[in-house]
Amino acid sequence: MATYTVDYFIKRNHQEHEAHHITEAQNAAEAIRKTNEFIEKNHLPHAFRPKAKKMSSKEITYIVHGESRYVFPQHMNMAYLAQSLRDLESIASRDMKESGADHAVYAVKKYSDDGGIKEVDFYDPPVCMNDKDFYERTEIEAKAQPCVIYAVHKRK
Repeated sequence: MATYTVDYFIKRNHQEHEAHHITEAQNAAEAIRKTNEFIEKNHLPHAFRPKAKKMSSKEITYIVHGESRYVFPQHMNMAYLAQSLRDLESIASRDMKESGADHAVYAVKKYSDDGGIKEVDFYDPPVCMNDKDFYERTEIEAKAQPCVIYAVHKRK
């Protein structure tokens, strides 16, 4: 079995929105079939124009948490991860200064049991918080699974 990402479109409010589903399958046709079953089972909007792509071992799964209520797993080549983190770090630094917060979390890299990267959660906009909230939330995240939390901090 291999990991496939199935890119497809849904219609909402007379507009097309791209969506993704990641699944394990023997081939692309099976990945599309499993995605359609998942959509039907969860009563999601009908998918059209699906395309399955086998994920390479150099690709990682990431999720962008932002102002949209729709959160879909996506994938990127590992080579782009460092640049994405640098870009978000500068945004987090700016947002932290503007808000007067003590900390701004902009990403969490989660690891699997075998030590490989399981997924990366990006926060755009970054989550700005005070000391108390930062320590509480990062402690909960760190206890849940092995991870690295990316944040910028105010100098005191």
